[in-house]
Amino acid sequence: MKRILLLIFLMIAFNSNAQYHPMLRPGMKWDVMHGDGTILCFYYSGEEYYLDGDDTLITGTIYQLMKVYTVQSVLANPWCGPYYVDTTMTGIFAYLREDTTEQRVYRYFPADSSEKILYDFSLQQGDTFVTVINGPAPIDTTFNVTLLDGSQRKALYLNGGNFFIESIGGTNGPLDYLITGLGFWDALQCASENNIQLWGYTVCLPTSGINETTATNIKIYPNPVADILEIQGLKNKSTITISDLTGRMVKATTVENDKVSVVDLQEGMYIYCVADGDFKAAGKFLICR
Repeated sequence: MKRILLLIFLMIAFNSNAQYHPMLRPGMKWDVMHGDGTILCFYYSGEEYYLDGDDTLITGTIYQLMKVYTVQSVLANPWCGPYYVDTTMTGIFAYLREDTTEQRVYRYFPADSSEKILYDFSLQQGDTFVTVINGPAPIDTTFNVTLLDGSQRKALYLNGGNFFIESIGGTNGPLDYLITGLGFWDALQCASENNIQLWGYTVCLPTSGINETTATNIKIYPNPVADILEIQGLKNKSTITISDLTGRMVKATTVENDKVSVVDLQEGMYIYCVADGDFKAAGKFLICR
């Protein structure tokens, strides 16, 4: 009996002293795609969330700034791969802090000046986690997973849902770890630190990918444009597709004399994709009259 009690004590002591691996680390990136089972290529949008070390002080508490880039597709319609991360525009998406003693990650909500628990990695099997959005979620089991760098991390499986991983976050994304349902879902494609992939079912998306700064030196001007869009740097007979920000293609034509008329399009922001022989370039332009 004494041996059993001693073994239980040692197991508790080991678990309580186990090294905690923080989630909020500068250099972390999460590529998240949003899925819809009713469309051709299953995905309709995506983002890359990242931490670059920036923080801010809110009512005496320091929060890390989680920022976001949008994911774009080389093909505008349908919105299919290959995909890339558009780094031309970014913004602050969430205010986060982590208590490594409590093994919790908190999120601050400016709308009502409240702070809520985003992750609690101290939970064990049988505990109930009150989530930020979806209410109570029982912890079905805990287990270890092996990251792509060979290290072991604690994972918590939610009863009837997905799981979240210490140092990574949810398998649906860093801010979302519950099943969406009804044919829609979020999927964490890749988690990386300093461009080294740690988790994911596919390779991480290329940053900036295919855009105006590729080796083809394809550029468009003027931007904003009123009627005629000129394209510089073309070497072959080229085609251009233009889509609105929902991904709906509004124009597809051959480029004649390095110019494309956009007089038939309404004012607003558009995404273009130019195919020039073996090269492609994509980006955004604004029509303003």
